[in-house]
Amino acid sequence: QRVKKRMHGMPAPSPAPSHRCGNGDRSKRRSRWRALLQDVASYLAVRCLELLARAVPLAAVLPAGRACGWLVARAGGWRTGVVRSNVRSLCSSGEEAAALVRRSLLHLGQAILLTLQPPSRDETLRRALRCDPQCGAALAELVEDARAGGVVVCSAHIGVWELLPRLLA
Repeated sequence: QRVKKRMHGMPAPSPAPSHRCGNGDRSKRRSRWRALLQDVASYLAVRCLELLARAVPLAAVLPAGRACGWLVARAGGWRTGVVRSNVRSLCSSGEEAAALVRRSLLHLGQAILLTLQPPSRDETLRRALRCDPQCGAALAELVEDARAGGVVVCSAHIGVWELLPRLLA
């Protein structure tokens, strides 16, 4: 190829190769599409779990939730990696960390299926909680306080606290 000459014998700057133009744009577009596909997959997974939560009898919700948590633990993925990383910083031994990750993900599956229960099962859930020796008395006291003028509930982000307003209604 001939090099175009500018004044004083210096070569003129060549235009950027076309294959390099927009490379950053292409990776941004790919990244956006990947994020969109992950969002759609997450939405579809939650919808499937919602159908599962409605289809199984209430007595089978917790075992089905444990199975979902087991599948999440086996499938791995970025979220499982985050859980493992967080737990590793808490535990001194690898065995202890692995057991805690497993229990955490099993509990997550149960919490998701309980949270996705249809409102038609609220009364059944209320009865189950009232019969539970650990929750029954505390729930009765909370309901009594709420009826007497209101309560403020402070809770750790553990379990299905999202159900509390529905169950107290």
